[in-house]
Amino acid sequence: PGHAFAGTIDALIKIVAVVFHKLKPARFPAFAFAWLELVSHRTFMPRLLRAGRPVAANGAPDTGSGWFQFQQLMLDLFEALEPHLRYCRMTHAVRTLYQGTLR
Repeated sequence: PGHAFAGTIDALIKIVAVVFHKLKPARFPAFAFAWLELVSHRTFMPRLLRAGRPVAANGAPDTGSGWFQFQQLMLDLFEALEPHLRYCRMTHAVRTLYQGTLR
């Protein structure tokens, strides 16, 4: 895409990140594998990380930045994995999701 649409595309990427946050794996476990695939997609993740600055001009974290949103998505993933990792009770599906997380 051209530079004229760069801001619009960044805004859309951030909206998609908000939707992914709403569809987090803890809330929709059956969607967890697809969710991880979408969040870590080779075009989505880098574009989200480039959208906005991680720190605002005053030094505080910028909650509207792509970095902040990606951090929230990673927390969503760890929140879903935490009960399984805490007690080391991993089914094959959870183990596969965990291995995907490590990649």
